Amino acid sequence: MAWRLARILLRWFGRPARKSPVQRLAFEALECRDTPTLGVSPWPDPQNLSLSFAPDGTTVVGEPSVLSAAFDQSSPERWQREILRAVQSWVVHAHLNVSLCADDGSPFGIAGRLQGDPRFGDIRLGALPMTGETLATAVRPGRTTPGTWAGDIIFNSAVNHAQQNLDLFTIALHEIGHALGLRDTTQPNSVMNFRYTRSFTAPTSADIAELQKLYGPRPNDPHEGRSGNNTLRTATRLDTTPREDFRPDLPMVVYGDITRRTDVDFYAIRPAPNHTGPMTFRVQTAGVSLLNPSLAILDSRGRILSRASTSTLGGGFVQLTLDEVNPQSVYYIRIQGATSDVFGMGRYSLAIIHGELPGSNGDNDDDNDDDDDDDDSSWTIERLVSVMTGPFESLPGRELQALIANPDHLIYDQDDDDDDDDGWGQITPLPTAHGYATNTHFVRLGSLSALSDTDVYQITAPSRFEGQIGVLTATIWGIDGQSVAPTIRLFNVDQQELPGTILANGDGSFTIQATQIQRGAVYYVQIGAEEAASLGNYELILDFSNRPADVVEFAAGSLTAAQTFVEYDLFVAKTQVFHVLLEARGNPVTVNLYDEQGNWTGRLVAGAGQVVSGSGWALKPGRYQVRIESTGLAEFRLYGMSIYDWIGPIAGNPATEPKYSDPSNPNQNIYPTPNGPVTSLTPFLWSLRLF
Repeated sequence: MAWRLARILLRWFGRPARKSPVQRLAFEALECRDTPTLGVSPWPDPQNLSLSFAPDGTTVVGEPSVLSAAFDQSSPERWQREILRAVQSWVVHAHLNVSLCADDGSPFGIAGRLQGDPRFGDIRLGALPMTGETLATAVRPGRTTPGTWAGDIIFNSAVNHAQQNLDLFTIALHEIGHALGLRDTTQPNSVMNFRYTRSFTAPTSADIAELQKLYGPRPNDPHEGRSGNNTLRTATRLDTTPREDFRPDLPMVVYGDITRRTDVDFYAIRPAPNHTGPMTFRVQTAGVSLLNPSLAILDSRGRILSRASTSTLGGGFVQLTLDEVNPQSVYYIRIQGATSDVFGMGRYSLAIIHGELPGSNGDNDDDNDDDDDDDDSSWTIERLVSVMTGPFESLPGRELQALIANPDHLIYDQDDDDDDDDGWGQITPLPTAHGYATNTHFVRLGSLSALSDTDVYQITAPSRFEGQIGVLTATIWGIDGQSVAPTIRLFNVDQQELPGTILANGDGSFTIQATQIQRGAVYYVQIGAEEAASLGNYELILDFSNRPADVVEFAAGSLTAAQTFVEYDLFVAKTQVFHVLLEARGNPVTVNLYDEQGNWTGRLVAGAGQVVSGSGWALKPGRYQVRIESTGLAEFRLYGMSIYDWIGPIAGNPATEPKYSDPSNPNQNIYPTPNGPVTSLTPFLWSLRLF
């Protein structure tokens, strides 16, 4: 069937429309237009990404998602497998891991963390009926992407893939590329070509090279060493001798990675002294990656004592128990992919337990131990799994065991001292995160136990940047569900604070960025808590790059006792999501957003001297009112960015149709402000109301 092709809408503001050559079907994936890639990678923690399928009825800008209804004709497992296969087809080539998780149906873009929200995946998939030739749309990630929109993908449910001879895998491969941070291209042989030209079975070498520019190639895990650990002779030795950093009464947890289809990881372990009872081995990939794992236990002569594998969609776990072990013998653990396809690669966590798994009451007494276990040694399978699936791969063994024994454990708190660790009394140098170029990416897990507690870290900038401007981006969030993230301050080697732009401060995360970073210079990062809701464990992520955030100022001004408020008209020409930050000085400032009918739509409140961000304003085309007010003398500034036209008009819904288009030039808009019409190429306009 020949397709008559309509022209493709603008790729960027003001770009003239183009017609496509004759082909089956043309489409445009309307990804984030002006949220740049920040730091070394667009996702702050790319080794711990997750994905979820939103249940039907989940709200997307006021419309119900119909993902299952759109694809169920080919059975749920089949279409979900095609999408997950597209995910793995990217992931296996880069320093990335994506796991499958449940989705509770919360609205898309709801307030929440950029990564690690327990309600749904970092990348969420939904579907809506959309007009035009769009097959699907995706929001590229970025630390200024508002709410939880980053990485989300919406398929066009009005498209009949079978009837129109379209390949779901190819469409998903393209959109997952956007969700990981890749842009469209005009290269005819690239899966990221902005038109659907043909089906693909995998990303091309050029596509992979672009992905590796963001994340780097997939590295061997730290246990490989120089000679690898793919044989019994080169197996990684695990020490079970009782000592300060290992307790046999608690599980030992190890993180590894099956980097290639032929990769095999071996570990050698001798049971703890005097332990002759059962020993359990568990490999977990559910919640870690999409790897289908295979586990085998061998004796010192290489004979298989027990083995198991799983090919569960989305990863799973395998578990083996030896009824009796000899503390004088060495046992070998072999881990590899259970399949030869892309699901045979990925990250895993390994737990070794001296005994059997505990019951629901956490009792894990070992009848072969001479000492009675006290309450301190009890643990549950739930605690173990939370550590195996958490972002804890950088922690030493004693910290992992402490988290398993006590979910309220404060990471590295034993190193803190209220007298010595506050301020600059103890500075901790940070090493480059595993798998990254030297001095480009740093990850630190830590904790704050009191409002007076501060942590200071030292990092060194790379010896060279690709461009002239060095950029340091720092992000922090709580990993215990804190509602407010700790704050970050950046300093140079002389302990002078760097001027920085706060890119996010809300929804449980905080991001700040400093420019004019010097090559090879030493910098300090200070972590503190301004309120009790910030206390607990945190994850700190630091990147050096050469690309600052493209922040736009929306509104700024002053308020007085005589003039306690100002109002703006906000004209929105195309559906978009605004990431808005409010800076207040002098007195607290409140911003309220109302739609054209006067219905309240959103609010931001900043205390004096604060910069705060909200969950994002997802706005359909139309006119809105923004009211900015204070109780006294105050200065305010509203800044941020918008995700332009991230989703096309929804079929049958006139509220999503573009407005204010110039009849003589569809590339620009005419906004009917009270002060007269304003012509602009941008898809929004803030206009101060004059009274």
